[in-house]
Amino acid sequence: MNLDQKALILGIGNSFQGDDGIGPKIVCDLEKLIHDPRLHFKTLITSNLDLIDLIKGYDSLIIIDGIKTADQKPGNISQYSVENYIPTVHLENYHDSSFKHIIQLGRELEIPLPQEIKVIAVEIFERMVFSNLLSLQLQKKYSLILKKIAAIVKNYFQKQFSYETI
Repeated sequence: MNLDQKALILGIGNSFQGDDGIGPKIVCDLEKLIHDPRLHFKTLITSNLDLIDLIKGYDSLIIIDGIKTADQKPGNISQYSVENYIPTVHLENYHDSSFKHIIQLGRELEIPLPQEIKVIAVEIFERMVFSNLLSLQLQKKYSLILKKIAAIVKNYFQKQFSYETI
């Protein structure tokens, strides 16, 4: 990443719905650990067409969201591009446009969207539980999840960041 480029790390989810808040929690903790003026950290409750305004003007984007699949264990981390992602909790909304269509629309309208987009999905245990705490399954693994995602972010930008050991 050049010195004049900027990147957005975006956590999507609701911090008051248990495991659904894993994305924002990770992004808030990453902001404390990774110090680089080119990196911006933001959170969002849900993904819809407003996402275009939030991400325009950035060169790179990393989205962190929860995912609920039938065959993964809570805490597992998956990585996707726009082309090969599978729907996460918030990037696929049946009442709105899908993430892939939002990006496609923005590019067709020639809005300056990030050229590099990565989705990091964390397998969650439970969804739609009204709590500001993660499930016990994710609480037990949270330090390791955060370390792994910090390493992914560090490697993605191929730069040595100054961050504390968790």
